[in-house]
Amino acid sequence: MVQTHPTLKATAIHDDITLVGPANDLVSAYSTITDLANAIGLQVQPSKCQFIYFHNDTNPLSSSVHSFLSQHHIPLQQSSAIILGAPIGATIHDIEALATLMLKDQMLVLQTLLHDAMPIQEALLLLRISSTHKLDYLLRCVPPSAMKKLAVDFDGQLMDAFIKKTDIRSQLDRPGVDPVPILDEIASPVAAGGFGVTRSQDVMNIAYVSSLAATIQSAKSIQSFAAYNNTDNVLSNDSALHHELTSALAIVHQQISPISDVFCIVLYCTGNYTGKLELSYCYRLHTTDHNKRTTQTNHTSQTNHTRKSVALYRLNRKAQC
Repeated sequence: MVQTHPTLKATAIHDDITLVGPANDLVSAYSTITDLANAIGLQVQPSKCQFIYFHNDTNPLSSSVHSFLSQHHIPLQQSSAIILGAPIGATIHDIEALATLMLKDQMLVLQTLLHDAMPIQEALLLLRISSTHKLDYLLRCVPPSAMKKLAVDFDGQLMDAFIKKTDIRSQLDRPGVDPVPILDEIASPVAAGGFGVTRSQDVMNIAYVSSLAATIQSAKSIQSFAAYNNTDNVLSNDSALHHELTSALAIVHQQISPISDVFCIVLYCTGNYTGKLELSYCYRLHTTDHNKRTTQTNHTSQTNHTRKSVALYRLNRKAQC
């Protein structure tokens, strides 16, 4: 198909395919895809397709494109859209608005856990391990600037659900009681004596940067950022990606604490985000005896270990773990 339409770039994941290119060329490619699908007994579902175009203000679509979309009942997205479960948009505000809409059902889950029929122990387990899956995915895919307000709102509702379920509001509101240490203990890892109700705003920057680094390095990546994976390309200082990386890295540096038991993610960047981006993992994990530590360099099983350890992150342009 790409050979027939050389101006287009196609990316397919499972049964999803995304075509990127000039609007008029995309219209002609639709017929090609339809014919190829018919040849193997498949049918294109126009209602499940979407035509994404964020430049209508500066470069309006032609009448022929609008006619094509109307004829085939293909939705036109002009401000934001969902690609592989993650929101994209013309502006940060558009992305934020769509992400907020996507998380509405997850917000409702928190209210469901407050039902009297839900035992406290089970509710707290669900709050800790099963109430943030969709948010966690968005934190890895969406720029932190678009997730900041949403993360703060979600953390507030998550903590409010915990307080209501455990009925500790009266303790927090007592005169002379500082609620901050109590709330910090609730958010601390279980291994550190807390309840493991992690604040998403504490991890959203490292989640985004480490996800980007893994995408660049992975051999299974769709190579979205392959152009920046060699020494001949420089990420422009005025690009949105450069701005997001700079802001996220600055915040991560502020979060670094001199604790020996840490989970380290080191991103090597030569110069000003130039050169090959390499991702290296280094684990110093808690064991039953705190005088003993296990060091791993295999990054295929970090998830469970991270939950059992104090999860702090080191991320530097040039660093060694």
